[in-house]
Amino acid sequence: MDLSGLAARAGSGSVAPLPGRARLTTTMWKIFLLAAGIFACVLGVEMLLIDSAVVMPLGGGNASTFRAPDWVPWTLLSVGAATILQFCHLPRSSQPAHPHRYH
Repeated sequence: MDLSGLAARAGSGSVAPLPGRARLTTTMWKIFLLAAGIFACVLGVEMLLIDSAVVMPLGGGNASTFRAPDWVPWTLLSVGAATILQFCHLPRSSQPAHPHRYH
């Protein structure tokens, strides 16, 4: 990749942004949000199926019982579903993030 013209176009000694960097960042955020939505949905379904969980400390000691309020599973499911739907609605980039790899 020829970067000689980028510095000349930037002027005043600053570095020009690399082409495709914004598309790569957008793609990474989209994938992160999809994973967070799936995680929230799975955790919500798990909390619907399990009433309580016993947490045992690694170093020994007393076990504690975790019991979530009734609204938590439904909130996780709805937030996760809305995040997944938002992922499906986000526009795709028109070009691949690394066009030189596909030649």
